[in-house]
Amino acid sequence: MQAGSSGARVIPGPQSWRIRIPTHLIAVLSGLATLVGAVAYLKLRRCKAEMVPEVTAVPAGLSEAEARKRYLRGEAKASQRSIIRSAENIRRESVFTVFHLNLIGLALVQLFLLYEWLSGVLTLVMLGVSIAIRLAQEVLAVRRVSQVLEPASLRYTVVREGRACSLPPEQLVPGDLLLVGPGDQFIADGTYRGHAPIVVDSYPADGVRGARRIRPGGSVLAGSFCVSGRGSYVAEKLGPDSRMARTMASGRRREARMSPLESVVSRILQVLLIIVVIYAGLYLAELSRVDIGAPLEAFVDAAPVIFNLAPSGLYLMIIISYIAGAADLAQHGGVVTRARSIEALAETTVVCFTEVGFLAGTSVELSIVRHGDGDHPSESRIRQLLGDAVHSTSSTTPLMRVLADAFEGERRAVRAEAPFFASLGWTGFVFADDDVPGVYVLGRRAALEPVLTAELPDDDESGREQLVVAYRPDPVPLRDGRGRPKLPDGLVPLAVLRLSSRVSDEVMTVIRGFVEAGVRVMAFTPGSATDALNHLAAQGMRASDIEYVRSRGVISRDDLLQYPRSQWTRVVSEHALFGGFTPVEAGEIVRALRSSGEHVTVVGDGVTDLSAMAEADVAVAQPGSTQAALALADIYLQNNSPQALLAMLRRGQTIIQGLLNVIKLDLTMVVATATLIVMVRFLSVGFPYGSSHDSALGIIAVTIPSLALSAWSGAGPVPSEGYGRAIIRFILPAGLSLALVSFAVYGYFFETSGRMVYAQQAVAYVLIYAGLVVGLMTLHSRKMVILAVVLVIVATVQAEVPLTQWFFRLGWLSNPLHYGIVILAVLAWLLGVLALWKLIDASARMHRTGMVLRGRMTWPIRRG
Repeated sequence: MQAGSSGARVIPGPQSWRIRIPTHLIAVLSGLATLVGAVAYLKLRRCKAEMVPEVTAVPAGLSEAEARKRYLRGEAKASQRSIIRSAENIRRESVFTVFHLNLIGLALVQLFLLYEWLSGVLTLVMLGVSIAIRLAQEVLAVRRVSQVLEPASLRYTVVREGRACSLPPEQLVPGDLLLVGPGDQFIADGTYRGHAPIVVDSYPADGVRGARRIRPGGSVLAGSFCVSGRGSYVAEKLGPDSRMARTMASGRRREARMSPLESVVSRILQVLLIIVVIYAGLYLAELSRVDIGAPLEAFVDAAPVIFNLAPSGLYLMIIISYIAGAADLAQHGGVVTRARSIEALAETTVVCFTEVGFLAGTSVELSIVRHGDGDHPSESRIRQLLGDAVHSTSSTTPLMRVLADAFEGERRAVRAEAPFFASLGWTGFVFADDDVPGVYVLGRRAALEPVLTAELPDDDESGREQLVVAYRPDPVPLRDGRGRPKLPDGLVPLAVLRLSSRVSDEVMTVIRGFVEAGVRVMAFTPGSATDALNHLAAQGMRASDIEYVRSRGVISRDDLLQYPRSQWTRVVSEHALFGGFTPVEAGEIVRALRSSGEHVTVVGDGVTDLSAMAEADVAVAQPGSTQAALALADIYLQNNSPQALLAMLRRGQTIIQGLLNVIKLDLTMVVATATLIVMVRFLSVGFPYGSSHDSALGIIAVTIPSLALSAWSGAGPVPSEGYGRAIIRFILPAGLSLALVSFAVYGYFFETSGRMVYAQQAVAYVLIYAGLVVGLMTLHSRKMVILAVVLVIVATVQAEVPLTQWFFRLGWLSNPLHYGIVILAVLAWLLGVLALWKLIDASARMHRTGMVLRGRMTWPIRRG
């Protein structure tokens, strides 16, 4: 075939292949490089967007004319009481209770079955007094809460005609555009209109735990609070029209549970109602001429005595103690939202401070500067502005780091800044966002006081450093024409900050006070726990005190995360200072403690504390807390001192210990007398004591000592095993053994004298003396000893007084030696009870030791 002919196939040589192969590789590599460059460019843009905060533009909102028109039409339905229980809820929770229904049943039985007219009327009177006092205590608690919230000045930032202003809730109308930031509570149901998602916790509104993300256009509920992010929402349903208010009005809201003490008394009354039903059936059988037999006849004889000594007054004593305790706590600097919060505080086994500075006395205290016209931002808003300022500043001074730890905030875009705090004592900001117009200045009191438009509160002369937060509505320059710093004049003071540079002298006294009260102390710090201890040492904490804290256990977040979550409960219980934990992890730690049986009280004030406060048995809000912290709080502190909380805890323990002692005394005598009646009817003849002796026993041995126990009981750890178990462990050995000894005394005197009346008198003296001894066993104090001696003398010599002898029908024993027999019987009973309790304690210890040993033996097997 000739060269160049059309049918010839050209075969490329080796040189052609060497040229084409690099060309393909270059094309592929060039495409990959372009792709990598595009991805890197997008990431760079995203990083720049995250580094430079987005500027927030504020929508126009309603016009003043339209808002005024809606206000005059009566559409402004919100109020500061939106987060407080309504009067209707208080009435429903206070009147319609199981206890009050039990009292009605007992009154009916006393009136129409037992024909105890006086007892029935007294029970009905007690019912009315109980309802009245319960209503009064809850209304009083609400009033105290209102007094706390009123100075807190709950105000909401509203946008009208494109301008942000601060208004009280009573002036808000549907359609208002409200700004919301971390720690703010939503005052209305509405639609979120922010430029970016926010994180919201709606637990106060719908009872669902956990935070969730709300995107623009999503719904928000009144009562919820903002955890992070900022934006705006349109108010649609205010006050009684909101979902939370409708739910509470319809009764679908979860009702308040009874406290443990109330539950114990309620169970007692339920048992009495069962006795009532049985007694009614037997009574009808007797009317129908039906032979019910000796056992049931004994029951019929015992029932009236049980009702006469029944502790129906215990519940009344509980609520009276609570209302008196609430007044005492107010004097100690605390306000309770509900009276039963006193009992919950007394049960505390772990107190957790979300900020170690509050415990050490080095926390920052913020006080609002109030103006006569009332036109000032809310405390929550000022905290947000201050937190945003210190997180947005370019200054890295130690003071700014302290303020950044004390106030939560987010980085904002700054249009102008004058960071001259170190040299001139002030620093200024002009934010780029429209929702914070004007100039904001943070400076020392001496530097800013000459240019303020209003006088500051008098110096407290505490020696603490004072800073002032002030602003000017118009954005004036922070430098003059030559570029030199220029402090704006005409600044409006917003708040005063007080900082302590020394650890409080009372910090270790408070810690040891909690330990003596049976409460373990825990504290969180935002940074490293070791750095926190070094900082406290630099602020004057003694080396011995630092070592004491170390001995209690110090752990960081990284160390705890090395353990599986299943072991967190054990690890957490071995440490006292926790460093570097996120708010969610702090809540998980509190939840782990509660799951192990601990009763946890959490003290907090800010957004980062909400998770731990929501998980606590008792949430305590510090002064200057955010709206969300106030909404979660069971107790409000009115001063920045942990000493106030310790005093409140001790007072609560005193109240609970007194009530427990009263219950033990009352129920011991009920068990003893009821058992004695049954024993006499089965094993002997007659009745163990006269009906008039019941009054002597109730007044001398029960009522008077009960009042003394309630007044004189001291603070101390409440029973960790539970109220019911502790009460049963006391009353069953004491009551049953007292019945046995009284039966022996009855039999002895009945046989020796041959007179049932004389034997009844001897038994009455035994029961009275033993009842006074029971009071001494519940409370070991000199006052109780003196009271018992006086009452023994009164019970003995009352036979010489005609009036008491006629009323009690309790005469002298014919032979003085018989008093010795009575006293010996009481002493024998006392020794027997003490021996029984020791035997029970030893058995319980052996049982616990056996469980521990079995757990240690099986632990390696489970481990494998």
